[in-house]
Amino acid sequence: MLHSTLASVALYSDLTTEGITFRIEALRHKQEAIKGINAKLNSHEGISDEVVGAVATIASFENLYGAYNAAQLHIDALKRMVMMRGGINAFAHNDGLVRGLV
Repeated sequence: MLHSTLASVALYSDLTTEGITFRIEALRHKQEAIKGINAKLNSHEGISDEVVGAVATIASFENLYGAYNAAQLHIDALKRMVMMRGGINAFAHNDGLVRGLV
């Protein structure tokens, strides 16, 4: 989910340069990421590694942005998704994702 990563990069750029352009781009990419996440969740793919990673990235984005309540909502959703997949061991094949989740 490219847009979740792009949102984080734009937000980091905004925080380090005080540029409104980056803030607008960060929020636009976050919105696109959430649309993509919802589309994947409503498809046959369901809760894929890609979706879990994107939600983790959006939770981190919200935390960095200072939107702590929104971050907590994404973290709670992330916990539910991990449990629905069978727990953290269900991701053992994806070491990078496991590191991001713990």
